[in-house]
Amino acid sequence: FARVRASRGNMIRSKQSLLVFATLLAVPLSTASADSSNPYERNPAEKSSPQRDARGWEQKPKNPSVPVLGPIGAALKTTGRFLVDVAVAPIRGLVLLEDRHQVYSHVQEILYNEDLTGGVLPAASYASGLGISGGANIFYKDLFGNNELVRLNGLYGGDDFYSVDFKFEFPELFNKRGYLTGRGRFESDPKRDFSGIGNSGGGPFEPQGLTRFKERRFLLLGQGGLLFGSRQQLKTGVSLIYNNRKFDEDDAVGADPIGTVYDADRLLGFRSGVEIFEATFDIALDLRDFAGTTSKGALLSGFGGGALVGDADFVHYGAEASYYWTPCRERRVFIFRVAHEGVHGDEIPFTELPRLGGAGTLRGHRRDTYRDELSLIGTLEYRYPIHHFVSGTLFAETGKVAGTYDELIVGGYRDNFRLGYGGGLTIHTRENLVVNLQMAYGHGERGAGFEFYFATDVLQAFRSRGRAL
Repeated sequence: FARVRASRGNMIRSKQSLLVFATLLAVPLSTASADSSNPYERNPAEKSSPQRDARGWEQKPKNPSVPVLGPIGAALKTTGRFLVDVAVAPIRGLVLLEDRHQVYSHVQEILYNEDLTGGVLPAASYASGLGISGGANIFYKDLFGNNELVRLNGLYGGDDFYSVDFKFEFPELFNKRGYLTGRGRFESDPKRDFSGIGNSGGGPFEPQGLTRFKERRFLLLGQGGLLFGSRQQLKTGVSLIYNNRKFDEDDAVGADPIGTVYDADRLLGFRSGVEIFEATFDIALDLRDFAGTTSKGALLSGFGGGALVGDADFVHYGAEASYYWTPCRERRVFIFRVAHEGVHGDEIPFTELPRLGGAGTLRGHRRDTYRDELSLIGTLEYRYPIHHFVSGTLFAETGKVAGTYDELIVGGYRDNFRLGYGGGLTIHTRENLVVNLQMAYGHGERGAGFEFYFATDVLQAFRSRGRAL
């Protein structure tokens, strides 16, 4: 507050220090008679002093507690704080419950083995229009000490929905330079959606409304390849996929059967079933700083190959790019994403056409609402911190399907792009994204409405390609 010159010994320094201290004590007393409504307003009759200026008495704080936007701004601030508190309340409750009673630790003792390398966990999934399904997830990891995983998952959702999924992963083969994944899955789903093919342009499958059919499917999948790098990683490999599908329109649940609106006899593969062998080359480049709390970097992925359907074949390919940008404060991230998928051939079953709608491909619209030979998605998303392990999310997406590139890129721009936007919570660690809880509103030519999602990474359109083909 005051600079004391040390030039004449300890006695002089002591006297000066006492003088400065007494002066500082006197300043608040002398200013107490100023206008109490504004403590930062200076009394014109009072002379300034070096000590007063040094204290910064007249310097206003950066964020004064004075309403700037008036009653409307205060109401908006209160409403926003209330909505955030409501959204985070379940998480806060779980944290307090764990802190007081160590519930997670007790549950962990029951569900996991002693080394926490295996266990039996409850499993659940939910999406609007599809309902809730629950089951169990049995797993064992670190078989040989290199993050290997063997998992058996079973789900049941009523209305004759069930699935059994067996999967194994060897992510660090050949001194962490290779990977191998295998999967076998059988499922019965009476709520598969079909809303036509393409855009409004005539033809036997011109979109006329939502219908449903039942599908029974058996899947075999094998993936393997090489890894380069550690945190920023290049991943290359191949995928071999076998899909066998059977369909039924009489046992569909939740909407009109497909045959009441569309001519199912002319829908390629519906009556005979679909049996497909597919092989693709896969590549992914991960340049993000962290996978869970990403603040910068990019994620690029793509695949391309061919498929055999009886005596016919077709080409199948896709590409996706996401860019993460933090222009100002930490963990306030803008995300830009674009994804494209296409098939080309003479006889392509309707189940193999690229589709839009759902958690990874155009939120705000029901799963598989739009389908055609080409699809395109664009996303703008903003993430902001709420807690160390919870982030808020606001997003807007647009997407389109088409039969040709002329129609996809140029034709029907205003009429055929669909919109979806919304927000939610993202739960994560620093290294991994755990789950997204989101609500989205979609608007398109086939109606508008809200959709709710409980999903993992919603910014990777091909993440579940091996499971949801």
